[in-house]
Amino acid sequence: MARITIYCRRCGKYLHDYEEIRQCASSRRRGQGPHRDLGSENVTYQSNWTNCDACQEEYEVYMYARRNGIPYLQPNPPFN
Repeated sequence: MARITIYCRRCGKYLHDYEEIRQCASSRRRGQGPHRDLGSENVTYQSNWTNCDACQEEYEVYMYARRNGIPYLQPNPPFN
């Protein structure tokens, strides 16, 4: 079993987590279920800023300011 946690790559904000049951390769090949004594692991992934509500909001404010000529600091870290 793996507990997967997702963070925003840009701002580091926690986005969500979920649990996933993983099978070993030999078990998958034979079409069997997972082993009885499952080990557990914590896995951390980073997601793109487009999946983060806070970064999307900041991007909208930044683009609004740019379109209307309002001085706005360059975002750090940038939106890439």
